[in-house]
Amino acid sequence: MQLLLKPRVPLLWVFLLLLVASGASYYVANRGKTTVKSEVIPVPSGNDVKMNRNTSFRFIRPLLFTDYSLEDEKLMPLKGDIIRYIESQKSSGNIQSASVYLRRLNSASWMTINPKEEYPVASLFKVPVMIAILMTADQDPNFLNRKIFYPEFPAGVFQHNVAPLPTNKHYTIRQLLESMVARSDNEAYDLLWKAMDQRNFNKMLFDFQLKPFQIQDTTDYSLSVVDYSRFLRVLYNGGYLSHERSEVALDILSECDYKEGLIRDLPADLVSSRKFGYRVKPDQAALSEFGVFYLKGEPYLLGVMTKGLNYNHLTETLAHISKLVYNSQLPNS
Repeated sequence: MQLLLKPRVPLLWVFLLLLVASGASYYVANRGKTTVKSEVIPVPSGNDVKMNRNTSFRFIRPLLFTDYSLEDEKLMPLKGDIIRYIESQKSSGNIQSASVYLRRLNSASWMTINPKEEYPVASLFKVPVMIAILMTADQDPNFLNRKIFYPEFPAGVFQHNVAPLPTNKHYTIRQLLESMVARSDNEAYDLLWKAMDQRNFNKMLFDFQLKPFQIQDTTDYSLSVVDYSRFLRVLYNGGYLSHERSEVALDILSECDYKEGLIRDLPADLVSSRKFGYRVKPDQAALSEFGVFYLKGEPYLLGVMTKGLNYNHLTETLAHISKLVYNSQLPNS
């Protein structure tokens, strides 16, 4: 009897084939699925809900942000502590005024202090510029790869908070966005302002129900703490830009290198997406900072805006209020 000899398949190949087959099966079974977390948000009786939607489309109305008429009663002890601290700083002459906005992002919980006073946004203005740039990137995915020449600007043209990028080189718009926002690079801001579609910028302010930009000096544009919070709320909710571009924006904000304000006294491993703004004039300085803080299980948005004469006193105010808020968000606090 003649035996038929069959080629032996190495075990390694068998293992690889099984691995590929199982991976393909997983892909087919999970194709099109996303990770979804359902959240039930209890709303107290009598708490009116205002849903702010993007009406730019024909068939859809993406939700930008939701406002609740009543502040959270559970936040009132914290609010009282912050008010007493602010009043003590004003009485000591350390600051002239301060405003606070706090929103727990997984619930209807929020509170604000001195919500109507407006403050110069200064470098905070770079966040809406970034959003307007990313609006163009949503329409043209290659836009962020476009290169812009970064020249050596004449001395005295810009106030230098940070060293400029190496000059006389080309940088992508994505690289300039990172330098403008994370480092607060004024030269990068100037180049991106010129590259930005002004129509997008004006449309964004209108969509966010903010006053139009009608001044020459961007440092003179002012907003209240509640109004400015909309920029970060919309990015976090992902209802204006695409989800991918919203993620890009908050990723860039997470690289913010400013350490003297809201995160000064917080744990080093707490992830946050932040931007600060500082303007100084002979009769008054203004320092403000906003951030999304990714505290495990309880992410929150905090904005603090201040006016005064001494930068160190203003940073101390930001840091102290932020620490009070952080401690109040911890379990069993």
